[in-house]
Amino acid sequence: MKKILIVSVLLGSIILAGCSQKQLSQDELFQKKQECGSYKEAIKSEIKSGIEKENWKTLEQLWVSIYVKEVFYSSERNSCLYIYNNQNNWYSNYYLVDHLTKEYIMWYGETISSSEYISEFNKKVKELKWE
Repeated sequence: MKKILIVSVLLGSIILAGCSQKQLSQDELFQKKQECGSYKEAIKSEIKSGIEKENWKTLEQLWVSIYVKEVFYSSERNSCLYIYNNQNNWYSNYYLVDHLTKEYIMWYGETISSSEYISEFNKKVKELKWE
């Protein structure tokens, strides 16, 4: 029984050690933020080319504008994240996306969402920015 407990504690320690995040120095964090900020135009081009690639020309004509609102570094995900929205005269959609993995983390549309969804979206952004 004692051996099982010791093995369990050791395995747990190894797993936790592997999961811990490396703390970045202030200089490293600043560089990551600068690097992520430099991707804004490339991200906007990627979004537009994605629309063209999917041949959504009719859909693209529906959108008045596409904005990359913010690009930031997330220590939690060790990646650059961005917020973009597309809008027309009727509504606006907001997306939180991981630039590296292209994962859509969260989104909401203003005409179909309550303030609860907007609040959850903003809460997630703050959490990932460590604010």
